Amino acid sequence: MQIKGSSINSTLNFIVTKFPERKSDWLSMLPEKSNDIFGVPVYTAKWYPFIEGMILPTKTAAMLFYGGDNEKASYEIGKFSAEEGLKGIYKLFVRVASTSFVLRKTTNIFNTYYDGAAITIIEKADSSVKFKVTGIKTDGKLIFNRIAGWMEKTIEIVNNKPINVSFIEEEKEDSFVDAIITAVWS
Repeated sequence: MQIKGSSINSTLNFIVTKFPERKSDWLSMLPEKSNDIFGVPVYTAKWYPFIEGMILPTKTAAMLFYGGDNEKASYEIGKFSAEEGLKGIYKLFVRVASTSFVLRKTTNIFNTYYDGAAITIIEKADSSVKFKVTGIKTDGKLIFNRIAGWMEKTIEIVNNKPINVSFIEEEKEDSFVDAIITAVWS
């Protein structure tokens, strides 16, 4: 599986924004293949390896900034990614768009930035939605926390109201794991 550079840049921007004085510590603690990615400019349209570009850098951030809580680090990076991606003209647009419209676009966004994985809406109501994420290998399932954080912040920006996002993992026999992500808002 591969990921677009724009998603990788979001992780780097999270570190630079939230922990600027520790960026060099984070970079020095990255595994070699991850450091090879972040040690040079990351191109937003280029494809990068998913584990080395997203999962391992998130785990390194968890170790340094979240007491080893990988899920929390991934969730916070996801929230940051939504806020960063929906600023300026996009923030104005999503505030006037309906939640349903923005959530339909979520599937397009995800499917554009993650090669080898997919997200689909499986159930939708007035104040909730369920997505199914497929194509994630077990060693990459930390992405579910990031998606949940991204959804929480995105819908919060759209509705300007609190939201609850949760997910259930579904292990598969072939070393893949799917997730059902549920978002409920008022």
